[in-house]
Amino acid sequence: MNEPTGHRSPDASASDEQRFTELFRAHHAQVLAYCRRRLPHDLADDAVAETFTTAWRALARAPDDQRLWLLGLARGSVANLRRCRDRFARLGDRLATLDRPRPERDHAETTGWQGPFLTAFGSLSEDDQEVLRLTTWEGLGPADTAAVLGCSTTAVKVRLHRARQRLRRALGQAEAAVTPPLPRSSSAARLAITGIPPSRSKESR
Repeated sequence: MNEPTGHRSPDASASDEQRFTELFRAHHAQVLAYCRRRLPHDLADDAVAETFTTAWRALARAPDDQRLWLLGLARGSVANLRRCRDRFARLGDRLATLDRPRPERDHAETTGWQGPFLTAFGSLSEDDQEVLRLTTWEGLGPADTAAVLGCSTTAVKVRLHRARQRLRRALGQAEAAVTPPLPRSSSAARLAITGIPPSRSKESR
């Protein structure tokens, strides 16, 4: 991916360009991974471009912790592209033939050990999903997660606790619908995301 060339004032110095080039090379891979975990690859690439364009324009205001700053910008870019995607999808739905039968979802997509996790995670609000993604997928601690979300560390801890509780309840319901029971390979994923071992998850139902 090429480095973005957003509009800057004519007096932008060579040192600014060098600083941005270093920032881009240091953090592009992580920003790309962040976006691709949340969007299809084509939209993720657009989100990355938007993120670094915004960073270039706001370079003078960049804080010392550039990684968390960029993840915060990426979060906004992902949200913008999701809104655009959803608007186009709604427009497409309106234009589509209303009585056209929709294909049924392949049963294989909802079976196996990953099915309950996808079902449970997808039932959560976007706020719950994001705090879980940041702490589990991105591996951020409470303070870093708070920096990305723009809230206090205490608020992150409360949000994470409540999100895990809601995910645990949703996961219990999803697991109950699975036949045969889940194999042991799902236990590690369950513990990483919910923070609750399998036995305690069942007791909470």
